[in-house]
Amino acid sequence: MIDLKNKKLYRTPHQGIVSGVAAGLATYFGVDPVFVRLVWVALGVLTHIWPTVVLYGILFFLIPIDPAQETVSQSQTPKDVTLEQSEPVERMDSSQNM
Repeated sequence: MIDLKNKKLYRTPHQGIVSGVAAGLATYFGVDPVFVRLVWVALGVLTHIWPTVVLYGILFFLIPIDPAQETVSQSQTPKDVTLEQSEPVERMDSSQNM
């Protein structure tokens, strides 16, 4: 039996495909996220997509992001990607033709 008393529902964007709603629901209910996504797609097909899209949007705004995923880990820090230039690059004026 799933114990839902002490669990909190959060979106998990780092584990999700779109915004983490399905991954958060899967974590909350203790099932595989693929199962939740398949149910979501089946519900979309049965309701002609738009009610499912609206429900997803509502859940996106109502379910908070998991506080453990709000901080940036060291592996996600931006890396320095500046290029070292060995020669100066000549810029073309607008009057020059290619």
